Amino acid sequence: MTKSIRRAVEHHRAGRCDEAARVYRRVLSLDPAYPDALNLLGATAYQARDHARAAALMRRALEAVKPMRGAAITQDALPPLDILPA
Repeated sequence: MTKSIRRAVEHHRAGRCDEAARVYRRVLSLDPAYPDALNLLGATAYQARDHARAAALMRRALEAVKPMRGAAITQDALPPLDILPA
């Protein structure tokens, strides 16, 4: 799934948010609690100004990582800053 997330992030960074969201949703169809996909799909919702959906997805991402308390959050779990609007 990491390859899929990387490919989606490439789409996201290139401004192809719809394509990125499609890949994130495909990853979530295989693992509905995959934190990176939830968080990054939330970023696409935020960019589309669907703030309620963005917040819900990002909350789900946080809930998905709760069982991993004590583990370091990886950079991959955070939305790339260069894809978020200023």
